Amino acid sequence: VGGSYLLNANNSGVTTAGNGATVVTGDVEASNGVIHVIDKVLIPVSTAAAMATTFGVTINYGTSPATVSPSLTTAKAAADANAADYDVFVYALVKSGLVSTLTPNKSPLPDFTFFTPNDGAFYTYITNAGTTVTTDAGAIAFIEALSAEDVASLLKYHVVTGRVLSTDLSDGMSVSPLLAGKTFTVMAGASV
Repeated sequence: VGGSYLLNANNSGVTTAGNGATVVTGDVEASNGVIHVIDKVLIPVSTAAAMATTFGVTINYGTSPATVSPSLTTAKAAADANAADYDVFVYALVKSGLVSTLTPNKSPLPDFTFFTPNDGAFYTYITNAGTTVTTDAGAIAFIEALSAEDVASLLKYHVVTGRVLSTDLSDGMSVSPLLAGKTFTVMAGASV
C-alpha cells in the first residue's frame, strides 16, 4: 500500500505523484471504517479544468464578447507532426463554437464526458471521406473548409452529458451524445 497508490493522478494523462495525491499511509483501521492518509487536498475536476489542462482551451467571460483561447490562428499554428495529440481536435473545438456550451458561465459547471479523437483518428476519418491526409496541417485545412455548424455536429457526437467512467460502460450499451437524435453502441471485450 502507501506510495504506490495515486488519486486523481491522470487528470492530464500523467500518472506520476506530482500530478495527484499520494497515499502516504494506508489501511489505518478505525472503529467505523478505514483511513487512507494522502498528501494533497483533492479538488474535483471540472470540464473547464480538464479542457484547460488537457487541451489548453479556456474561455474568458470577463470580456465582451467572451474570448476563447487559443484563437483559430493560434490553434492552427500549433499543428505539429504528432498524430497522438489533440491539435486537430482543439482547432475543431474552437471553430465549432462549442467552448461556451461545454464551459458555460454558470456555477456549478455541468459535467461532460469526451470521447476525444487524437490527430491520427482525424487523419483516418478525413482520408476515409475521400481526402488523403497525413498531417495535422492537412486535417486542419479540411476542417477549416467546413461550416462551424458541421464541425459542431461532428464534435457533439463525441460528447456525452455527465461523467461516464470506463467502468460505467457495458457491452451493447447504447450511449446518447449531445448530437440530438443520435446514439453510439459500446462493444466491450477484455477492456472497453
